[in-house]
Amino acid sequence: MKYEVQHFTLCGWVNTWTTYDDEDNEIPSVFDTYEHAQSALHTYLKDDYREYALGNIESPEDAADFRIVKIEGVTA
Repeated sequence: MKYEVQHFTLCGWVNTWTTYDDEDNEIPSVFDTYEHAQSALHTYLKDDYREYALGNIESPEDAADFRIVKIEGVTA
């Protein structure tokens, strides 16, 4: 079982996070455990808020616009 962080967009809930494979192809980010996904989301939101506090962005992301879901059939 794998997990992904989804972001609520105009298209609904979507995994907008990506990484790159060994051949430099962009692929959706997935996590081996819920805890790893949760930690990555926490780090992202903390960094985003820091950028807001520094005045680098107009407003921070809303944590309610993110969720972590279990996905099936992914082996990456």
